[in-house]
Amino acid sequence: MFGWFRRKPAKAPTPLPEPPRRCELNVPGPFYTSENCLACGLPESEAPELLAPLEGDNATTYFVKQPETAEEVEHACEAIRICCVNALRYGGRDRAIIERLGNDPLVCDFVIRDGEVVPVHRQ
Repeated sequence: MFGWFRRKPAKAPTPLPEPPRRCELNVPGPFYTSENCLACGLPESEAPELLAPLEGDNATTYFVKQPETAEEVEHACEAIRICCVNALRYGGRDRAIIERLGNDPLVCDFVIRDGEVVPVHRQ
């Protein structure tokens, strides 16, 4: 009868989704590609020193080298930014890189929330 004044039960937290599946051809490290790339060639043009060339029998986008310099990190970030299907990702916890990528859970495995670096997916 007077149920309107009762406190509603707290919602259970939404479980984190599974992370995207990494392409097995990626070298180990925080920058990687998922298996969803369309192989359009745009990311490769932004980071040719980091991504496998789409030549011959290769139609798969993947990291052959992790960035080591600030310039290479910038190239990797630009390749992620230009990818039309969010198949290139950053799986690290570096705040500067996460911010450079717009703190975007579509391309980062970790985001900054309330000043903390937190996972977007189950780890």
